[in-house]
Amino acid sequence: MYYGGEPTLHRNLPSLIREVKEHGFLVKLDTNGSNPEMLDELVNSGAIDFVSMDVKAPLDPLSYGD
Repeated sequence: MYYGGEPTLHRNLPSLIREVKEHGFLVKLDTNGSNPEMLDELVNSGAIDFVSMDVKAPLDPLSYGD
């Protein structure tokens, strides 16, 4: 489990996750979603097994785009 601060701001997060997965562990990522590019990469590559997103703002579709 990675949590505390925003883990997706760390450039080396994908390589750290790969290393952990090589040892047979599942990976949970707690994120606020502020780095959607990194989150997209991690989800689509299958690097993470579970995501928990904490949203502290209104979910207004016009504010977030497509």
